[in-house]
Amino acid sequence: MRRAAGIAAILVFVASLVCFWPGIPMSDTFARWASVYTITGNLDVPWAMTGTLTPVMIILMLAAVSLGFGTGAFLFIQLGFLALAAILWIRLTSSVRPMWVPLVFCLPIVFLYTSFVVPDVWILGALVVLASSLASITRGSVVIGYFLFFAACVILFGFRYNAWALLPVLGYFIFSFRGSAYWVRALLSLVLAAALAAVVLIPGPFGFQGRTSLVPIVAWELIGALRIAEQRGLDVDPGLRLDDIANTDAAIARHSFVTADTLVFGENPPLPTTVLMDHESLVVRRWFRLILAHPLLYAETKGQIYKCMLGLCDGYIQTEIGSARPWPFLQPYVQNFNADRDPARFVLSVGNAMGRQLKVLLVPAFWVPVSVVVFLASWRRYNPFDRMLIISAAVYGLTFFILNAAASFRYMFPTYVVFTAYQLRSLVELAASRLLRPPPTA
Repeated sequence: MRRAAGIAAILVFVASLVCFWPGIPMSDTFARWASVYTITGNLDVPWAMTGTLTPVMIILMLAAVSLGFGTGAFLFIQLGFLALAAILWIRLTSSVRPMWVPLVFCLPIVFLYTSFVVPDVWILGALVVLASSLASITRGSVVIGYFLFFAACVILFGFRYNAWALLPVLGYFIFSFRGSAYWVRALLSLVLAAALAAVVLIPGPFGFQGRTSLVPIVAWELIGALRIAEQRGLDVDPGLRLDDIANTDAAIARHSFVTADTLVFGENPPLPTTVLMDHESLVVRRWFRLILAHPLLYAETKGQIYKCMLGLCDGYIQTEIGSARPWPFLQPYVQNFNADRDPARFVLSVGNAMGRQLKVLLVPAFWVPVSVVVFLASWRRYNPFDRMLIISAAVYGLTFFILNAAASFRYMFPTYVVFTAYQLRSLVELAASRLLRPPPTA
């Protein structure tokens, strides 16, 4: 059964490769390709080396291009990594009928995302590989286990900054191994430190000068609070406004609780990221003053943000995927996915129809409570691998409820896939228990 499930998973990813070659891009994808071709010397895009996007993913994209197969090589590597994660998942889960693993990747919206060139897809694979590596080490697969652990940590902490919140959880996993020698825990700690050092130190020699900062999110929350105050006619300290660096009224008019893109990242934003980065201390100070002077207003602002993140706002975004066109200066270098050809056109239409018509199934307000019920009912049947994967995915999803700039489905995609997979497992096991139950004796 495990071999059949593994073959099925590989076939799913091959189908995705055939449908969506050379990958479904978005604007962030093009920004990363601009960085890649600036490094290679084909382009000279100054902002490409000073942006806030995670450089580790860009370096991996550079390695893919270096193979000589163009930008499509990165999709091949992305799907190969997902296939590895799926096979490890099938091999290490406690379920004796793990066909639900390839089944979750057959869901239209998940099938679309497997070829969506965004870091969130890689985070899903990294969470699975991380749990797999720790489980493999406890089973005696030492060499491959440490290698997978290092690779998973580099991807996890290098592709999404908020993943650093998983460090305490990872430390708990390492030091809670039962029966493991002290040297195993010490070596895992050293490998983890090496992975974190690689994430921090490697981008510098490639020329990246971007700064990691939460100031766009802080500004988004600050303007959101001013928006609520204006709508409700509340008196707030005028010193909380940002008129000395931007047009606060224009920012309030453009503000959305669904995404910060219209405020700081979109076309002609009223609060450009560069301006915010240059006045970081000023913005952060006023954000703190808002919290201290108007705690109830700030609580209402966070409540509105959480409402949207749970999918309870009308504008819950990115449950549908479209193929963007490369910017003119990138067109000679970046292969463009053709969304008009079959079977990609059919698969895209089905996946996006699911995003529109079955949106209730995709919002966290639905699948999180259902998953919690499933976990409570099945926790004793899970082995350490299953539990580590579920806990890691849950904590990763929670990080977006601390500081997040969008109620986007793709940010919750890794958690959604893991949680939905274990929902499918419960359904498969329930169906199998019914069908394989021996007939009652006379």
